[in-house]
Amino acid sequence: MHPLPEGRQGHEGRLTTLLEGAIAHLERHRVQVNELNVFPVADGDTGDNMLATLRAFRDAGPRGALTGARGNSGVILSQLLAGLVDGGPQEAVRRAYAAVPEPIEGTMLTVAHDMAAAGDLEEALQAGRDSLRRGPSLLPALREAGVVDSGGYALTLMVAGALAPGFEALFASLGVEAVSEVAPFDGGSVTVIAEPQAALVASLAFDAARPPEENSAAVLEAIARVRTASVPAGGDLAAAVAALSDGAELITVVTGEDAPLGEEEIRALVPPGVEVEVTPGQVGGDGSWWWLIAAE
Repeated sequence: MHPLPEGRQGHEGRLTTLLEGAIAHLERHRVQVNELNVFPVADGDTGDNMLATLRAFRDAGPRGALTGARGNSGVILSQLLAGLVDGGPQEAVRRAYAAVPEPIEGTMLTVAHDMAAAGDLEEALQAGRDSLRRGPSLLPALREAGVVDSGGYALTLMVAGALAPGFEALFASLGVEAVSEVAPFDGGSVTVIAEPQAALVASLAFDAARPPEENSAAVLEAIARVRTASVPAGGDLAAAVAALSDGAELITVVTGEDAPLGEEEIRALVPPGVEVEVTPGQVGGDGSWWWLIAAE
């Protein structure tokens, strides 16, 4: 990865992990992004262009992204990445809008703008998904085609990949592929989007030997009975566990990077009679949270 500014080299490993996660997730859904591409021209290459730009950023930093950008979406992404490195989210959005002669709302520009106001990656992902769903109401071309903006969708995939949603190793151990998708605006296949800890519990309800309709019912039922919470870095795990323990039979705690409590200390916070499962040290993340909790 391109050398970081003075004083930030200590974060290089974490940032590299986030970037590789973003690239892998966008690559996995590249064809879907291409298929959504209807604006400004339906040339079906948004996924290709944004992936190439993101890889150029990984290999040669902001300058590489700027010189290696492909297509309108690639140019906008290169400006977002350069602005993010130089001045943070707001600067990233300012540069992206400035790079477009006539900015159009409902596109990836709007999604980036809404994500930039978030406090961390998890909030940014939710803000991006909400913004993406609003896009067709702002841009007639999307509404008429019955799709969301392809570039905006790619941005949400990148953030979801950065968050991964370390959980991929956990899901893989259960034989489950973790995906994060947004359904097309005008119908089509619908994917249930759940918080990672709820999705993990739901994956345990899946049985490959059952018919699809039975699995669907079992997974939705599992999600419905799960209560979740996340504890940000510096937060109080005891308070979150106490709030979720009432009436619970099982508490699952997933530890994030740099979380300060060990497994025994976590178990001591759970009331007697409640079963505890702790998954220590397997989940990375962006450092903004210490624990994710699910109560059944």
